[in-house]
Amino acid sequence: ADASGTMYAGLGFYLYQKGSIKGEIFYSSNSGTSWQNAAGGFNSTSVVSMALHSSGTLFAAADGIWKTASPNNWVYAMSSVPLANNTHMMAKNQQGDLFTICRNTSGSVPGCAGVFRSTDKGLTWVSINNGINCQKTDEILVDSQGWLWLATKEFIGASLNPAFGNPELYYS
Repeated sequence: ADASGTMYAGLGFYLYQKGSIKGEIFYSSNSGTSWQNAAGGFNSTSVVSMALHSSGTLFAAADGIWKTASPNNWVYAMSSVPLANNTHMMAKNQQGDLFTICRNTSGSVPGCAGVFRSTDKGLTWVSINNGINCQKTDEILVDSQGWLWLATKEFIGASLNPAFGNPELYYS
């Protein structure tokens, strides 16, 4: 929910008739009594995670990073994220920095493209993988003390039969 109490929900489902995946974003300004579609310009798969910046800009992690300053006005915001085409989780700290986990789903590179941070409201993203021995990131969060936590796994399978194990937990 944003400062005015408007709630947002991101969905995704399979459209059998079209044979494709389509994500949807809805908002409610009356505590969930009714919902309106807010997916204008949003062209992606299931919404995996959402984060609200203190500026009022809403971010959605889906097949890429999407952002909006108002309902029904979404734009693709993957600037400076060259490897990833699938964002998995998003988090925001008290300073307004945004963090996302990006995975390369093309199959050519096993695991993930890593963790990225934006300090400029999602205009640009910078890789912050120093010290992380990860190949598949699963979760990212910011705790009440401002610490960034990251759960990862190591690639232990063959490229034709990928498997992950040896979980690791990192904090910054």
